[in-house]
Amino acid sequence: MAIGKIKKVAGPLVIAEGMRDANMFDVVRVSDSRLIGEIIEMHGDEASVQVYEETSGLGPGEPVESTGMPLSVELGPGLISSIYDGIQRPLDDIMKICGNNLARGVEVPSLKRDIKWTFVPVAKVGDKVTAGDVIGTVQETVVVTQKIMVPYGVEGTVKEIKTGDFTVDEVVCIVATDKGDRELTLMQKWPVRRGRPYVEKDLDQWFGHALGHSVGLEIHETPTLSPRDHTVICTGMTETVEPGVYIPGVGGVRIEDTVVIEKDGISILTKFPKKFLRV
Repeated sequence: MAIGKIKKVAGPLVIAEGMRDANMFDVVRVSDSRLIGEIIEMHGDEASVQVYEETSGLGPGEPVESTGMPLSVELGPGLISSIYDGIQRPLDDIMKICGNNLARGVEVPSLKRDIKWTFVPVAKVGDKVTAGDVIGTVQETVVVTQKIMVPYGVEGTVKEIKTGDFTVDEVVCIVATDKGDRELTLMQKWPVRRGRPYVEKDLDQWFGHALGHSVGLEIHETPTLSPRDHTVICTGMTETVEPGVYIPGVGGVRIEDTVVIEKDGISILTKFPKKFLRV
C-alpha cells in the first residue's frame, strides 16, 4: 500500500508524489478527509489522481493513500433497490449518515450488509460448475430476480450449497477447484475498467433473408426491410418484423411481429409471447 503526499491541486486533479509503489487505476484516499479518487496517470513516483469529490481546501503536503485495489462495483442483491451516484456510492445510505447535505469522504459499502436475502439454490452438491453458471436465485423485488452466478475464473465441483436467508457477504456455496476450495457469496466485485467476458456468437451467416416486408392486399408486398431496398417507410404502412436464424443440420427459429408505422413510433398488432418453450 503506497502512501504519498499532495504536490499540487488543480480542480479535481491532484498530483501526488511518493507513489512509486501504486498502480494505474488504483483507488486512493486523499487527505485526512479521505476523499475518494483514482490514479489515471503515473510518471516515476508521481501519480495524477482524479478526485471524485469536491477538492476545495486541499493543499500540498496532505496524505494520499492507495488502497491497492482498482475502482470496482459490487454486483448482487440490493443493487436494484438502492440509489447510487456514478461510482456506486449509495446516496440513500449516505443521507442517513449526514442528511441532505452530503459530506465528503463518507465511506459506506455499495451493497447493504445488514439485509438478509432469501437464497434459493438451483445447483446441488456434486454439480460441475464454471464461470457464469447459476447456482441459485434471490427475489430482490416483485419483478426482479437476481441470479447468483459462479464468478469469473472459478471452475470446479459444488462441495457445499446452502439455502435460507443470508447477507451479501455470507458464504452460500463452496466450490472445490484445482487451487483449493472457493467460497461464494451473494455478491461479486468487478473492476469497472475490465470488460465483462462474453462468448461471441457469429450468427450473421445464418441470417439469410430480409428482416421483414410490407403487408397490404397481398401478404407479401414491397418494400422489404432489407439493406438492398432503399424505399422510405411511411406513416400508415404495415410491416412485418421477423428476424430468423437457420442453421443447416440443426434447425431454425423465427420470431414474427406485424406492426403499423405511426407518427411517433409503431403499434404492435401481434401479441404472441416471445418466451422460448422447451418441448
